[in-house]
Amino acid sequence: CSFDWTNEVTTCDPSYYKWTQWFFIKMFQSKLIYSKEAEVNWDPVDETVLANEQVDEKGHSWRSGAVVEKKIFKQWFIRTTQFSKALFEGLNDPSLMNWRDIINLQKHWIGECYGYRFDFQVYTDNVYRTMLNIWTQHPEHVPLATFIYIKPNSFVHKYYVQNHKNVHIKNLITGNMLPILVTNRVEFPDGQETRLGLPHAFSIDEELAKEHNFTYSVNQESHLSREAICEKAKELNAGGYPVSSKLQDWPISRQRYWGTPIPIIHCNDCGAQAVPEDKLPVKLPALDLQSNKKIKSLKLAEEWIKTTCPKCGKEAKRETDTMDTFVDSSWYYLRYLDPNNNSQPFNKTLASQMMPVDIYVGGKEHAVLHLYYARFFNHFLHSIGFTPSSEPFKKLLVQGMVMGQCFKNKINGSYLKEDEVVKIGKTYFTKNGNHPVIATWEKMSKSKLNGVEPKSTIKEFGVDTMRLLILSSVAPTSNRNWNSDSKYS
Repeated sequence: CSFDWTNEVTTCDPSYYKWTQWFFIKMFQSKLIYSKEAEVNWDPVDETVLANEQVDEKGHSWRSGAVVEKKIFKQWFIRTTQFSKALFEGLNDPSLMNWRDIINLQKHWIGECYGYRFDFQVYTDNVYRTMLNIWTQHPEHVPLATFIYIKPNSFVHKYYVQNHKNVHIKNLITGNMLPILVTNRVEFPDGQETRLGLPHAFSIDEELAKEHNFTYSVNQESHLSREAICEKAKELNAGGYPVSSKLQDWPISRQRYWGTPIPIIHCNDCGAQAVPEDKLPVKLPALDLQSNKKIKSLKLAEEWIKTTCPKCGKEAKRETDTMDTFVDSSWYYLRYLDPNNNSQPFNKTLASQMMPVDIYVGGKEHAVLHLYYARFFNHFLHSIGFTPSSEPFKKLLVQGMVMGQCFKNKINGSYLKEDEVVKIGKTYFTKNGNHPVIATWEKMSKSKLNGVEPKSTIKEFGVDTMRLLILSSVAPTSNRNWNSDSKYS
């Protein structure tokens, strides 16, 4: 096997992320990008926000392994849910080969699109605060809503209702301001914290409306077809697309220095404005390597933040969040086709000849991470005429993992290094204190202290032997346990 290094790409190079920013602007122009206040997953170790897809089933960060916390931030989102139905149905494409259980994993994550999502607005004391997504199986009910149910201890309840006396939800379809009712007396859709209050349709809603003195009447003009409601919502950029009740949009804001700068300029008069395309790339500010001051966030780059509004020319500020690195990696397979193109991200004629990719090699853990994001990206590019097909990859090879042995203190749950434990018979104990230790094989991780440095093996046997050791004994699709004795077994 040989590689054409002239086609090498580096996603953190400005010549590459210029086009990531260009795609961001295309999505912004297509109204697929929006910002709002939201409760987000916070990684306290990496000090940044994570998407739902980047939190494992135990509530830990996929990168650092830290227990994820909940915080409130104003975030940039990509409206991935707008492509939910296409992404779900695309998994039935007969051209997909060897996807096997990955299809089921993605279908489970996306969910069957048997309902619709609509955007409402939260107001506190008559001031707009954030967007609220409300899901329903019946779009025709949206203009008939009299009030909005809010689940107790939900985002809206904790951060708005409990801190303000006057909280209302604006129905963008009708323009009406609706009261809210925090209660657990009704059943909420799976994955949802809100529900439409419809006294004319449901007896429990009627009972609660009377109990809380919510006035309502049924206007015959409000009875529109679901098609008409969805079309009006799309015109208002307020939803109306089929989606499952549990799938959420992709929060791409990250509060760290390293990453692609989000190409948005904030102006007090004009609002959020996209950086003009001829001003791309927006480069990260240079770091003073001699300084002891570490820039963890672009908010500390005070001079870099200062700029002018591209619309009115007045003083303005740059966006200080960077993009999730998965945004960069969601389209690199296309850049490989044309890595030195300075005038466009890739040649569309070349893409029409070469796409889709013949084989995608990746770990199973990326089924609802990179593979999901890359599929969305390609579906979007196909919708604007940049790629010949909506699906980017034909065949999957789901590789096994090189697993490292983990040692976990049974008393306090802390992870230990291999040289901090001792094996007595078939059981492991700590060297200090003789506490029992649980030994398992898991994906190598810095937080679990089970990474193995390959340099010693390479030094002793050479890199080709190292490769052979990794590939021997098990199939490419199976996991391979690796420890200090692996090179001799």
